[in-house]
Amino acid sequence: MIESATPAVPIVFKGREELVDQGVTILCQKALRFLAIMGAGGMGKTSLALHIMDSALVKDKLAGRCYFIPCEIFEDEESLVQGLIHVMKLTMQENKSKHEVLFEHLKAAYEDVLIVFDNFETPWNHGDSRNGVKNLLEKIVKCGKVSLIVTMRGPDGPGDISWERLGDESGIPKLLPVPAKEAFKAFAGNKLQSSNDSESQIDSLLYQLDYVPLAIRLSAQHVKRVPLNTLIRMWEQGKTSILTEGPVPGRLTSVSFSIDLSIQIFKIDGRTLELLSAISFLPDGIPVWIEYLPQMFQGEELDFNVSTLLDSSLIYGQNAGLKMLAPVQEHIHSKYPIKQDSIDRLEKFYRLFLKDLPRNEMDAQPKLQPHINNIEKTFKTQISSGHSKTSCISTIN
Repeated sequence: MIESATPAVPIVFKGREELVDQGVTILCQKALRFLAIMGAGGMGKTSLALHIMDSALVKDKLAGRCYFIPCEIFEDEESLVQGLIHVMKLTMQENKSKHEVLFEHLKAAYEDVLIVFDNFETPWNHGDSRNGVKNLLEKIVKCGKVSLIVTMRGPDGPGDISWERLGDESGIPKLLPVPAKEAFKAFAGNKLQSSNDSESQIDSLLYQLDYVPLAIRLSAQHVKRVPLNTLIRMWEQGKTSILTEGPVPGRLTSVSFSIDLSIQIFKIDGRTLELLSAISFLPDGIPVWIEYLPQMFQGEELDFNVSTLLDSSLIYGQNAGLKMLAPVQEHIHSKYPIKQDSIDRLEKFYRLFLKDLPRNEMDAQPKLQPHINNIEKTFKTQISSGHSKTSCISTIN
């Protein structure tokens, strides 16, 4: 079961070379060897971990003492211990528990060992298992020869461990345009015919996919079967519903499944889901959210709702605002559309916002610019649906 859940090192891997080098340096040179690879689903955290494990320096240092644990199939401390015993090929001993066998082995190690806990959000957020999982992790850290890599949805590493993190404050970043295009072409293979039109079409598609690695791979797979023009039309009509492969959706074969998995794992419902829907409606997200979010929506638990969504990586912080990756935005807006009362609240907020803008255009422009697409979307939606048409038109005028 563990073997079938452990992925191969990806052949197509673009734009992450610097992050691999950073990870290898942390594992091979630094005193603290606890590496957290954080970020949203579909950003390539597992691929990055596998390439770090596969680097020549790590292989030379660890010489077969690397153990990969696919945590999506484990729900608690006991199952994680069982998984470690299995991959390390340890033999159970009479009158000794699994924990004793595992930790006797780790504490007796005279050469460095690397354990990779992949998709660690599953046991970390499962039921009431967190305390047990946290204790296990921190006991492993105290074994002097053990290095750890954790890949996990969210912005921060688990527990009270001093993790070295790769990427920015939100975790692993999206790809830059050039490596994103290289990856798309590599995944598409020789069926992709290059021309000036196709180059601009790919550029446009990748921009709309927000350079998310999983979305790039799944969209490019279609080019093996249909022309690029058809793929573009499929995306325009189906959006994230086309970002899938195979008959059974999974976290690595469906963008929509991956997003819904985050909603399930982090138990996003009620007011938190309503806030997520509202953010998906706003093209610019929520600028300067600490100031403006309480003015947009009421509720004593808004800060907690934001914290939960940040933990899930379904949203991320940028320049004091709350943003959402384009594939996530498309899926949430389609499956969990914003409620009319939330749009009414946004309309009310933006009417007052526009009314209170400075009269001087030079002073008003910096305040207005981060909201301009949100204002247009809100008012157009209200007008087209027949809600508050008069007030919207008067505000625009």
